Parts: sequence; C-alpha cells; structure tokens
Amino acid sequence: MRSPPPTPGVPLRGRKKSFSLELTVAQRTELQHWQRSTTVPAGRARRARVLLLLDAGLSVKAAAQTTGLPPNNARNWGCRFLAHGLAGLHDQPGRGRQPVFSPRGRAAPGQGGLRTAGPGGPLAGQVGLRGERQRQAEVVAASCRTFEEMLDAVLPVGAGWEFRAGPRQVLVQGHCHQRALVGTGPLLRLLRRLPGAEVVDLDAGCCGLAGSFGYEKEHYDVSCQVGEQRLFPALRRAPADVVVVAPGFSCRTQIAHGSGRTAVHPAPLLYSALRG
Repeated sequence: MRSPPPTPGVPLRGRKKSFSLELTVAQRTELQHWQRSTTVPAGRARRARVLLLLDAGLSVKAAAQTTGLPPNNARNWGCRFLAHGLAGLHDQPGRGRQPVFSPRGRAAPGQGGLRTAGPGGPLAGQVGLRGERQRQAEVVAASCRTFEEMLDAVLPVGAGWEFRAGPRQVLVQGHCHQRALVGTGPLLRLLRRLPGAEVVDLDAGCCGLAGSFGYEKEHYDVSCQVGEQRLFPALRRAPADVVVVAPGFSCRTQIAHGSGRTAVHPAPLLYSALRG
C-alpha cells in the first residue's frame, strides 16, 4: 500500500528514508526534456534526474548518491515537487543584495571586474554551466580585465595622470598565463608612460615556478633549470639600478629565489611615480 505523501514543504528528516513517487506521462516527459536540454539551468536538470530516479523506484539515498546531491537535498526536492509540482523545481528569486553588474549587458570600461594574470582568471571556457547561465558567464568573463588592461583602457594619455621621471630602465617578465590570455601589450604601454624609462620585454620564457609546480620537492630541480635557461642569466647581467617588473606572484617568487633580485608588481611602481 502506498505510504501517504509528506507534509508539503516539510523535509523528510525523521521519516522513512524513501518515499513513493509516481509521475504522470506528461511530467515524466517534461523532466526527461529538462535532463537532456542544453538550455535548462544545470541545477534544475539535476533535480529532474532526482525525480526520474525516484519515479523509477530508487530510494532517496540511492538517488542522491547517483546525482551527487546530499540526501537531505534530494528529499527536499521531492517534497517541493509533491507540494508544488514541476513549478517547485524552478529556482526561486533570491532575497539578498542584487548584483551591481547586470549579466545582460557588458560593463563599460572601468566597470568590469579584475582578473589575475594567473590561472585564477575567470575564463568563460572553463565554466561548466549550460544555456542562459553559460551565456551570462561569458558576458561577465568578457567584462573582466587584467589590471594592466583596465588601466590602459581608462587612462588616456594626458588625462590628468601625470608621472614623474621613472627608473632609467625597466625589465619586464610577463607571466605565462598573461601572455596566453592578452599578451604583454597593455603592460608595456602602461610602463612606457614613465618619462625617461626604457621598458624592455625580457621575453625570457617561463620562470619555471609554474604556479605550485616548482614548490613541489620532486619538481624543484627542473623548476630551477627552466629559470636558468634564459631568465636568471638575463637578470644577473642587468645593472643594479634596473627595476624588474613581474605581474605574476610566481614569477616574482622565482626571480627572488633564482637571481637574488626583487621584482615588483606594476601597480606600486606606477603609484610611486604619480605626481601630486
């Protein structure tokens, strides 16, 4: 005999670990469509799979394990469906603070987010979303810029940002991920605003640290050998008064360990040269 449905909206904690769920043909067809669709949000597609598994006779625990959800979540989605039908599986509007940046439109120059030069940068191609959420992620990603890209875009030459004479020479070690994403053009243009400074792109390849690679004991020797190919010798030959700029934290760390030089991020160098 079929057990009575749980009280709508009340989690099944303390009740039987499984409950009966019988879908109509129309409901089953719609849930199957959600599960296969590339435009339905990923969360709703997973909820659809949970209900289809329950309808097939699996227990709440088994359905949760199959879909990677905590059992309580699977129970609660079952309750939402029993109380509200398919409409209960849709995302509800959030009550928190609304985002300042609308994903439906691109941000104007200077209004987007900053991304790091390292692999933490929000690249849309790495976002495992679907449908409209994926499109929104691509818009957000396209509005994110590196520090150098943003300043290069919003600081026209002669627009109130005047720099004092900078160092005689600036050697630039571009981060590998920066080169792959946007290149060193924005960085070099910014640094060349320093009056009297000769800005040289070392083009010395990878520093060897490569994120956490060089921190691992078994990779330390290889990491140093990579730096010794071009980067370390170039820095040792450079005069003592030359400023070394490296936007990547890994590069600055490796430069200090391998050459004894102190590399700086472009932000404090530019800030220190501002007039006023």
